[in-house]
Amino acid sequence: MEEKNGNTFTKKDLKLQIQERKLEEKARKAQEKAEIRSEKERIRNSFGTKVKNFFLTIFFVIILVIIAFFVCKELLARKEKELSNERMQQIYQIAVELLDEKKYEESLNLLNSITRDFENYGDVSKKIKEVEQLYLNKYLVDADKYLKEKRYNRALETLNQINQNLITSELVREKKSEITISKITDDISNMEKEKNTIEILKYLSSYDDEGLVDVIDKIDELMIQYKNAAIMEIRDLMHKNFNEAKNKIQQIEEIMPDDQDVIKLVEEISEKEPISLLTLEETEKVGRLTVGTENENYKIEDSEGNTFKDYIVTLLFNQENNSISYNLDKKYAILTGKIGVSKAQENSKAVGNPKVNIYGDDKIIYSSNNLDNKSKTKDFSIDVSNVKKLKIEIISDYNMEIFMAEPKLVKK
Repeated sequence: MEEKNGNTFTKKDLKLQIQERKLEEKARKAQEKAEIRSEKERIRNSFGTKVKNFFLTIFFVIILVIIAFFVCKELLARKEKELSNERMQQIYQIAVELLDEKKYEESLNLLNSITRDFENYGDVSKKIKEVEQLYLNKYLVDADKYLKEKRYNRALETLNQINQNLITSELVREKKSEITISKITDDISNMEKEKNTIEILKYLSSYDDEGLVDVIDKIDELMIQYKNAAIMEIRDLMHKNFNEAKNKIQQIEEIMPDDQDVIKLVEEISEKEPISLLTLEETEKVGRLTVGTENENYKIEDSEGNTFKDYIVTLLFNQENNSISYNLDKKYAILTGKIGVSKAQENSKAVGNPKVNIYGDDKIIYSSNNLDNKSKTKDFSIDVSNVKKLKIEIISDYNMEIFMAEPKLVKK
């Protein structure tokens, strides 16, 4: 028996008290659990939770649908690939059969229709090259035959019949280049007989190279070769016939306007523009001669109807030796001009020996043949690069009016 605060407790009482406390604690815990369950229930049944659960459900449903979609798609893709492989294998077999029948173009068209996703595309690729070679051989052999016969256009026409998918192949382009270069070389060889480099340059500049690299290189090489030849010709011609030289350089300038050598030559020829001999001061005049600049209203007309304002002419009924002299002082390279008989005397008959002689430092450097009423006006060009004193002598007779027209000096 125990005593506490004046109260006496038996063991039984203590035991009961402990049991009561346990029951209270148990009841308290049960109440707490009930409250927790109640709170969970409240939260679970709240609007926010219901919305969250709704969207989670939707999300998982979508995930499942997507997974199902891709699984189905993969299965369909596999099936389609199997069917595609079967179909392409059949096409390949048909193409091989056509190849055996030497129907190369049909075989090639079928092989090219097979896509790269075919499981045996490596075999297809090899077969395409094999068929291409067999297909092209026929055209290449025929083109070679025409090439040897120098039937270049026919050879090119043969190659142009090739399937458009193969006409750009390296084999075809090489053969086209070979034929085209042979054609160009032959054409130029024939043109060289005419000794007209400008026509060759025109031909080369307008030639359709079809984008063939070897042809482009050959044309460029020939353009340089004949441009240089033309420039040499023109430089030489400048000392013989300046007007013709000027005409040629104008033609080359039209063909190659941006070429630096041509630009330089244009500048060079501009600096050497001829001057009229008649603008120089006369140093001596013998006999009866009329100079065109002395009578601006009078023109000389030849038998062909050409008229000239710049001239040196004899007077009618003058059988003297008439001459006129100028100092050149070795400043000029070429003297050019025209010599003829006036139209007024086209029905007259020469009784003497009419002609024109040109002297350089008292040595004859040019003499026209005997002139008569049937003589046509002719051009002359003479080298005066070492001439200090120039003398022009016109020997006339009673019936002939002889003239020198448009006498021009080319500067050195």
